[in-house]
Amino acid sequence: MKPSVKKILTKLSENKVTTKRIDLAIADDIAKIVSQGKEGLKTLNTIQKRQEFNNGQMIQNITQVIKKGDAEADKINRVIEKLEKLPIKIANVLEKAEKAAKDLGVAPNSIKFYKEADKLYENLESGIKEANSFRYTDLERFVK
Repeated sequence: MKPSVKKILTKLSENKVTTKRIDLAIADDIAKIVSQGKEGLKTLNTIQKRQEFNNGQMIQNITQVIKKGDAEADKINRVIEKLEKLPIKIANVLEKAEKAAKDLGVAPNSIKFYKEADKLYENLESGIKEANSFRYTDLERFVK
């Protein structure tokens, strides 16, 4: 049994319709994925802008903290510089006291407040030395 021309044409036209339907479905899929891709790019653009803003904010905050720290360190250094003069003054007074005690033939320790001033001199010298040797924490290790 040979198929008729009509049947053959009917079958061919059915295949074309199916092919067109497949083509339309693929086109719909492509359109959908393009839309999703564009939305993805918009989201990435928003993320990048947020990252750049956050980065700028962190740099600004860190800069402010560093400036504040530097200002505080300067204040402390000025106070230390003033304090460095005090042991010298104490040493001068102790030297005068020792000379006076020697002239009188008495021990310097017998002079009222001599021992306290001598101990104060030692404590100030030690404290100033420690304050001058202080180093602020290396913050670089916290950044990494």
